[in-house]
Amino acid sequence: MYWVRIQKFLDPMGSNGADCSYFEDLPRSTTEDQLREAICRTIGLENISPLSLHIELNKQANNACVIACDAARKWATQSFLYLENKSVSKKENLTCRLLLRPIPESYKIDTTVNHTMFNNKAKMIKHRHDNLILEISDKNIFDYCLRVGALRINDRTSLIMTIYTPFSDPEEREIDSDTWYESEMFRYQPDIMQFV
Repeated sequence: MYWVRIQKFLDPMGSNGADCSYFEDLPRSTTEDQLREAICRTIGLENISPLSLHIELNKQANNACVIACDAARKWATQSFLYLENKSVSKKENLTCRLLLRPIPESYKIDTTVNHTMFNNKAKMIKHRHDNLILEISDKNIFDYCLRVGALRINDRTSLIMTIYTPFSDPEEREIDSDTWYESEMFRYQPDIMQFV
């Protein structure tokens, strides 16, 4: 689905010179319009056609893909933009984040990070409760981990490996129109007692 939306901007040979870049860890409140305005401000243009500047915002993963061509091609020369008065770096690729669980309480995290499966390409992002989030710097290793789906750490313990997205992490979720007011809230009766 995602590729179908952007395919009209990229021919099979890639000869149109479109620039594809990404933003990660965006605030949940970020909108496509805010990104478009910030990019336009950064490159000094006011109105850019959606055919020249295409933005796909993924609210669940807090990231965005930006494809710029024609009049918006100046965007390729920029490395960041200001969004809500904060500098946000542009990336060439999305970060590969892996969620491992359940991590035993007595287990040494370094043993997992340094496991041979990761070939020294893993870095700890966060350890909370029985969840461990790793950044894997090699896409092939990341894909292999997802295919395998589990990491055996000893004869009795295996860790489940899945792709990490902030949306799948309850502690990273914010209550807003996407996560509550326009989706979940309608499933409940207007009675506070069901939450007590």
